[in-house]
Amino acid sequence: MLPVPKFACATLLMVALLLVSFYNVDVFAFNYSSASSVAHKKQSHADAVVEEVESLLKWKSTLVNQSGSLLHSWKTSSTGSVISPCSLDFYDNKLFGSIPPQIGNLSKLTHLDLSMNKLSGHIPPEIGSLTSLHVLDIHQNHISGSVPNSICNLSNLDTLYFDQNILSGTIPQEIGTLRSLTNLDFSNNSLTGPIPTSVSNLSNLFGLYLHENQLSGSIPQEIGSLRSITKIVLARNKITGSVPISLCNSTNLTHLLLFQNHLSGTIPRDIGKLRNLNVLQLSRNNLSGPIPTSVCNLSNMFLLFAYENQLSGSIPQEIGRLKSLTDFVLYYNNLVGPIPNSICNLRKLNRLILVGNQLSGTIPQELGRLRSLLDLRLYANNLVDTIPTSLCNSTNGMVSNLECLDLSDNKLTGPILTQLGDCSNLFFLNLSTNSFNESIPSQIGTLSSLSLLLDLSQNELTGKIPSDLGNLNKLESLNLSHNKLSGSIPLSFEEMVSLTTVDISYNELSGPIPNMKAFKDAPFDALKNNKGLCGDHSGGLTPFLAILFGFRKRLGRNGKQLDQTKAKDTRKNLFSIWNFDGKLVFEDIIEATEDFDTKYCIRTGGYGTVYKAELPTSQVVAVKKLHSSDEDSEIFDLKSFESEVHALTEIRHRNIRGEA
Repeated sequence: MLPVPKFACATLLMVALLLVSFYNVDVFAFNYSSASSVAHKKQSHADAVVEEVESLLKWKSTLVNQSGSLLHSWKTSSTGSVISPCSLDFYDNKLFGSIPPQIGNLSKLTHLDLSMNKLSGHIPPEIGSLTSLHVLDIHQNHISGSVPNSICNLSNLDTLYFDQNILSGTIPQEIGTLRSLTNLDFSNNSLTGPIPTSVSNLSNLFGLYLHENQLSGSIPQEIGSLRSITKIVLARNKITGSVPISLCNSTNLTHLLLFQNHLSGTIPRDIGKLRNLNVLQLSRNNLSGPIPTSVCNLSNMFLLFAYENQLSGSIPQEIGRLKSLTDFVLYYNNLVGPIPNSICNLRKLNRLILVGNQLSGTIPQELGRLRSLLDLRLYANNLVDTIPTSLCNSTNGMVSNLECLDLSDNKLTGPILTQLGDCSNLFFLNLSTNSFNESIPSQIGTLSSLSLLLDLSQNELTGKIPSDLGNLNKLESLNLSHNKLSGSIPLSFEEMVSLTTVDISYNELSGPIPNMKAFKDAPFDALKNNKGLCGDHSGGLTPFLAILFGFRKRLGRNGKQLDQTKAKDTRKNLFSIWNFDGKLVFEDIIEATEDFDTKYCIRTGGYGTVYKAELPTSQVVAVKKLHSSDEDSEIFDLKSFESEVHALTEIRHRNIRGEA
């Protein structure tokens, strides 16, 4: 059932504007000298009310909803008596249609809520005649066109919500005449032009929401005169210029969100005066200069975002005074110097993201005291030394909460901490592009929540891959490339059923690759430059010319044996599928595979080993070297080889080319 519209007035009204009683002028204290004067007034007022009712009924005829039984109680009573509404609440009724000009006749209306419907068309200028309005809410519709200047006549208005429509044009310059306004929301539209300077006259304003438009120009310098304001949200526009210094006078501010604009200059030095500030969001601008030390006075602040700017200098040492801080995000700036040790005092911190700066020194040793930390990302800096042992010390209780750890692209050294295995909630772990050495701790295999990524690539890790990694059955992406790992890939990897992406290239691994989709479908570049990997692999060889090559070194180099073989079998040359000299092709293959080095091995089967070779002609070919244990089996091998060649010439496939 659809929500029922509500209608309220100073006198009791039935739900849905049931017009049932005569307008009783006795409720007013009229004091006229003659009965005729009273009668005249009564008739005039009744005429006005009738006009309002007719306007409502006409509007009803334009509205449509999915039930087809909209506002069935909207009618005059059988006695013809009427009463004027003061409040219309139509929110969330799935209404279609437009707002009619006749709405301007509802002179007694104080509350109009048409929000969360599917109304379209423009806002009629006649809406400016509703001078008794206190609340005008049309948010979340499909209303287009401009904001009519006539709304500036609504001097009693305290709440104006036009957000989440498709309004265009500019904000009326006279908006500042609405001195009673406490909340102004034009967000999520397509408004252009500057923020009117007259906004600074709205001395009773608590909330100013203009985000997600296409507003340009600068923030009015006078905006600091809004001493009552608590929330200013101007994000995701095209605003230029600097952050006004006068904003530091709006000491009741709790939320200041200016992100994703084109602001430049510095963060005001006196921003620390905003002692009530909870959220400061300045990200994705062109702000430069240092982070003011006064920001450390904002003891009530729990979100500090200033990422993707050009901030320089160091992080203030006093940052540890922000005891309420839960999110500290400054990535992609030009910050230098160490991470202050005082940051370890931020016991409520959930996210610490300082990625892509030029921070140096060591990771603070007491970082493990941050028991609420969920997300620690320090990658792409110049941090040195080892990972602090306190970071994953199970005795401090922090490790059970850490979910994302990214220390990649630094200059960290030493072994990977075995204590990382205690971080049981980790779903993302990236330690790549450092200088970690020794072996991969088997304890990494106990990270049962690890799902998005395990990246240990581009380090100096040695030894075997621990079989315990096979326990990571939720892991989707694994990168162990560019290390010095040796031995074979553990068979337990076949238990990693969620794995979709793998890279083990540039190691010293040998033996078969696991019989699983992630390895079979991996590109050749993800497996190359190892000592002797082989197995069933389908990636990296398309398109290619399929070649079967029965080979024994002594057969290729001993002409006498070759002549004897030819005498027994006078069939066509085995290399004629190339239409050129087989000996030349043979030499090219030897050179391309470096005499069948195992690093070119892509698969081993029961009768031979397949190698990848890139010939001087730029052809990429698969070469099968047949196994042969004794001389008696040589003729058998050649016959088997010719049978395979014949079979290939009969196959029609985009990756196999038979040439005779």
